[in-house]
Amino acid sequence: MEQTEKTVHEIKMDGRAQMRVSGVEDVIGFDDTAVAVSSCMGILNIEGSALHIVKLDVSGGILEMTGHFDSLYYTEPSTKKRGLFGKRT
Repeated sequence: MEQTEKTVHEIKMDGRAQMRVSGVEDVIGFDDTAVAVSSCMGILNIEGSALHIVKLDVSGGILEMTGHFDSLYYTEPSTKKRGLFGKRT
C-alpha cells in the first residue's frame, strides 16, 4: 500500500515556533491557545499561545501552524453512546 501525507502521521517542529503535521483528517476546534485536530492516529491536542493556522489542506492531510507551543498530547474520540439530551447511558 502506498503511503501518502494523509496516511503517514508526522510532526515536524522548528523550535517551538513553527509546526507541520501530516496525517490530518480535520480540525475539530481552535483558538489562539489550543487546537484540536483529528488525525489518522487519534485526536491531537496542541496547546500554547498566539497559535495561528497558516495552512490547512484536509485533502492532502497537512496542517501548518505558528505560535508558541507548550504541549502536544493525544486523546481518543469518545465511543460511548449518549442518550436523549446528551446524557451518558
